[in-house]
This record gives sequence, C-alpha cells and structure tokens, in this order.
Amino acid sequence: MRSEGADKMGCSRLLTLLLLAGASLLLTLTGSAALAERRIALVIGNSDYNDTSISLANPKNDAEDMAAALRSLAFEVVMVTNASKRALDGAVQQFARLGSEADSVVFYYAGHGMQYQGRNYLMPVDATLVDEISLRYNLVSLDDIRAAMSRTPGTKVMILDACRNNPLAERFERSQGGANRGGMGTRGLARIDTTAGTVVSYATAADNVAIDGTGRNSPYTAALLRRLQEPGLEIEMMFRRVAADVNAETQGRQRPETYVSLLGEYYLNQSDRVLWEQVKTGDDPDAVRAFLARFPSSSRALSARTLLQSLEQKQAARPEAGAVQMTAPEPPPVVITPPQAVLPPPVDAGVPGEVTPHNVPTGVVSPAAPAASKVASASASRNRRQNVNCRSILERAQLGELSADDQAVLQKECR
Repeated sequence: MRSEGADKMGCSRLLTLLLLAGASLLLTLTGSAALAERRIALVIGNSDYNDTSISLANPKNDAEDMAAALRSLAFEVVMVTNASKRALDGAVQQFARLGSEADSVVFYYAGHGMQYQGRNYLMPVDATLVDEISLRYNLVSLDDIRAAMSRTPGTKVMILDACRNNPLAERFERSQGGANRGGMGTRGLARIDTTAGTVVSYATAADNVAIDGTGRNSPYTAALLRRLQEPGLEIEMMFRRVAADVNAETQGRQRPETYVSLLGEYYLNQSDRVLWEQVKTGDDPDAVRAFLARFPSSSRALSARTLLQSLEQKQAARPEAGAVQMTAPEPPPVVITPPQAVLPPPVDAGVPGEVTPHNVPTGVVSPAAPAASKVASASASRNRRQNVNCRSILERAQLGELSADDQAVLQKECR
C-alpha cells in the first residue's frame, strides 16, 4: 500500500513531465515562437532546367525539406522552386525587405552555380548561356544576394549546395550514382570574402563538384537536415559535423567547407532554450533528466548536469517521503510535587475577650494560665471519682443490692 507522501511525490513528477510535454508540443506547433528573435530565410531549389541536359533530381526536394526545417526553428521562410530569372529577382527583393527588420537571416540555394572572372552566379531554370553578356543578364549574381543580406544587422548565414564550376569550361561528366550539380567546367564558385557577422557554407571544396545523390536529398543537404534537429548546437560546430558526415557518406569524394566570421555564438536550433528556462528554476531532478534525455547535445547540458547533481544530493540528504522513521520513545515527564504544609487543627478561639491557653500568642505567658491549670486538674479528678462510683453502683444493681441512694445517684450522675 502506497503512503500519502509517495503519492504526492508521484503526482509532482507526473505534473512536471506533463509540463515538459506541453512545452514540447508548444514548440512543435509554434516553431519556438516564444523566442523574441525575428528570423528570415530565403530558400531556392532549381531542378528542372529548360536545358534538360543539366536538370537535377534533388534540389526541389532539398529546398522543400529545408524550408520545413527552418520553419520549425521559428524562421519566416520565402521559398521558390524551379524559379525563372524573374521569379528569383522577385524573391530576392522580398527577402531584402524582410531582412531589414530581422535579427538574423539565412539564404539557402540548391541547384547549379558557377563563377566567371571571380564573380559567382546562380542559374535560374530558364538561363541560356550564349556568351559573357548572357551570363551577366540571364543569371543571378551572388553579390546581389549578399547585398540583400547586408541589410540585416545581425547574423547572416549563406548555404550553397551548388557546384563550383566555370560556365565557360567544358561540361563536367556526371558520375558517382547521380548527376553532378555542375554546369560546365571544373572550377567552382569563388570564395566569398566574409564580413563580420557572416557564415558561408559550401557543399564542396574548390575544384570539386557537389554530388546530387540518388536518394531524396543530396548528401550535403541530408546531413544538414539531420544536424538541424540537434538543439543547442553552435553553428560552427554544426557545420563541422555536417562536413564530417558528408565526407564519410561520399568516402572522401566531397568535402564541404565553411567560413565563419562571428564575434559571438549563434544557434540555428534554439528549441532547448524554452524548456531550460522552465527546468533551471525548479527542484525536480526528473525534469532535469528529461531535459538531458531530449537535448543531450545542448549547450546547456553542462549546466543541466550540474543542477541535477545538486538536486540529487539534496534529495539524498532528506528522508524519503513515506518512510517510517524509528525513534526511541521519550521518557515520561518527571513531576515534582512540593510538600504540602501541615496545618494545626483548628482551635476554639473561646469567648471574645477571654484569654485561654489556646488563643494566647506564642511566647506570651497568660496571667490566668496557672489558675486555669488548677481548675482543669480538679475537674479531671472529679470525673474519675464519678466513673468509679457509677461502676460500683452498676455492679450492685446487677446483684440486686441497689439501695434508694444508689438509685438516686445512678439517675443523676451515671447517665
């Protein structure tokens, strides 16, 4: 049979778990809307090019999945897929306007990209490459994207899952189980000079191509989507893990590169923050354990472990609820009763004004004391004589020898 204390503890733990579950549901439904930071993202995925010889299978899927992931992380997302030059220009304008009021922005592009004379370009699906003039007017310059992002005072993240091929070189042979995200040539995008507050991540290193893959997503985007699900993972560490995942997945054929120019830390996935704010002020070790189980890689995990250790020590120091404590019975109290004063028996105060042996104060010798003593002695003697006479008369009466005088004495004095 469970004790009342154990029931209360169980109810407390259940309530804590329900609060955690409710907070988790709130994060899922609102995309961490409780976070005050405003975050904007532009996501582009071009697969179906008018020149079918360079069409790709996965960029549209990559963009759709990336947009969903960023929305779950409290980003307002502008997404376009299989976008023409006009559609891309319109999306960039919208992104620039929204970004001017944002705390951080993310730009993601999956599709073909190239560089010419040190400048990088993204390819709309209707792009035609006739000469250098068509290159400048039919493609979207990455410098225009950077200019749009520069309107944001906070962190700026650019993610390019595109090949770094020169548009004037020979077409790159598609291989390795799927088409290469390369337009033409072997030189890829030029490295972007990162300004303060900027992160730029390339799906592959220079002079290499980003593999499109045979699954739903490219190797790079698949790894990025997995790592975005890890709360509290600082962005530089996150991209480092993405690079390791892609390198292992492609057996070293593709090695992503990331350039970071941040003065502080930045987290794309901050969903652990809301729960931590609730847990850190409580005193329930089960709530802390639940936090660590849900967010093992959180930047707050160390603080959570320290808090858990402190709470466990406090819990061990106090008796378990419902436990029966054996204590020795207390001895009965010792009652000390003071001795009662023995009062002398009441005495006859006598006639008011009369001095007797009883009402004379202690230490005072009454003048009448000797006379009173003589009277008392004579009275006692007389009583003794009367008692003797009465016994004698009674004996004679039993023998039938009672005289008339005896009868008179008997009636008068022997009552």
